[in-house]
Amino acid sequence: AAFQSARGANALSVAEQRALATAKQLLGRAYSNLTAYRQALALHREVLEIFSALRDTANIARGEQYLAETYWLNAEFQSALQHQQRALQWIAPLPDKPLHIRAQTSFGLIKLSLGDLEAALDAQKRALQIALEWEEERETEAQREQATVQKNLGVTYLQLKQQAQALASFQA
Repeated sequence: AAFQSARGANALSVAEQRALATAKQLLGRAYSNLTAYRQALALHREVLEIFSALRDTANIARGEQYLAETYWLNAEFQSALQHQQRALQWIAPLPDKPLHIRAQTSFGLIKLSLGDLEAALDAQKRALQIALEWEEERETEAQREQATVQKNLGVTYLQLKQQAQALASFQA
């Protein structure tokens, strides 16, 4: 209600709809950070509808990504997997390397939570490869992403009972 225009959502220009959806998306992420998952999921679903109506591919991808992450945080792993798989499909043609890294590492965490350790490891390795390739373009950002992926790899190796590889990932 706080975001609704006096003119109504349907009367908004495309730019205004995109701005409104982006604001709601940020609010959804804030709710998720506060563990208010029900509210976060409701906002993320609403945002996804707006971006879908606008045929905004990049933001549809982000919307699916945020839904997957929120479901994962709420331990709804099957729903997380469904949205993550959709996110990966939408993200595939996009040039946004950080989004590719985030999608792969999130997919790996979801698979880890579902007990599919090999798929989790493969996804984390894909995320790391993308981050390493991206380092040539954006060194600082890529290194930050690599640190996150290395942590996730370490956790995955621990679950696989491969302590030496886990230690190497944590120390990388």
